[in-house]
Amino acid sequence: MEELERQMAAACAFHGIAPKDCGNRLYLDSGMVQPLCTATEDRQGFKLNEEAFAQLTATIINEQIAAVIVDPFVSSHAVQENNNGAIDAVAKRWKRLAQEAGCAVVLLHHTKKMGGREVTAEDGRGAVALRDAARIVLTLNAMSQAEAEELGISEAAVRRTLVRVDTGKANRAPLGAATWIKLESQCLDNGGGSEPADHVGVACLWEKPDVFDGLTTWHLYMVQQGLAAGTWRDSVQSDDWVGHLVANVTGLSAETDKGRIKAIIRTWKRNDALSVEHRRINGRDVPFVIVGKLVNASEIGSRPHLAMCGAESAEGAGAAP
Repeated sequence: MEELERQMAAACAFHGIAPKDCGNRLYLDSGMVQPLCTATEDRQGFKLNEEAFAQLTATIINEQIAAVIVDPFVSSHAVQENNNGAIDAVAKRWKRLAQEAGCAVVLLHHTKKMGGREVTAEDGRGAVALRDAARIVLTLNAMSQAEAEELGISEAAVRRTLVRVDTGKANRAPLGAATWIKLESQCLDNGGGSEPADHVGVACLWEKPDVFDGLTTWHLYMVQQGLAAGTWRDSVQSDDWVGHLVANVTGLSAETDKGRIKAIIRTWKRNDALSVEHRRINGRDVPFVIVGKLVNASEIGSRPHLAMCGAESAEGAGAAP
């Protein structure tokens, strides 16, 4: 219980939530003193614990609780995880409780071993009945190295603090865009004497930066001017990779910002601003990047301030419009 209270205290301190903001609407229970067991299974078969559900329903109604979070789901019952019939019955009994008590029910569930690949709604551990019974399934994945590179995040320690929440299943609701969470460290200022203060992880919303943040049509125009004036290859291994031209124009680094530059180039290709042309060199086809749909100089407006876009390097890509 102390750990739950420590986590809650850290979250409140980080987000500026005072006791008066919570009032008497927040209830925490570790399940250690009074364990929650909603179903059992033995040689005689499977049985729902209706007494436990009745007590839960009465408490939720009496205290006007709006959302019940069970973490983890596997600790709230005593049936085999792989028993589809039993898990389906438990999940649907929670659905009935939600309807009777007028509350939301959130069941946190672990995944099977993933071997490094991303989690999907199909990767829950044990019976698929839990996923099938749920109205909404959310998946959590740590930011991948590829995603970090695309966003210009080079430090592994920073990448490991970022978690993506996706809607893996949403019955009767549109699939939403991913939500990003950043894990921050919050000091509880509870140290004294030789005892250090506790630092507890706290989740907060994180806005994923746009790969085009700080870039304008002017930068695309200048890249197209550079393509028209020189020869640039599509291969990232080439010394003449078009990413070097993009880096010169935007002020990005072709080394540390390689992932972001590749994402920019992919988008411009999808929008037909850039195109790929294959040329026969020494008996093999070599892809080159050329100008696609040309940007009209009258559409780009004023040139961005050099201090904002990487300045001196932009001079080498061509004359300013």
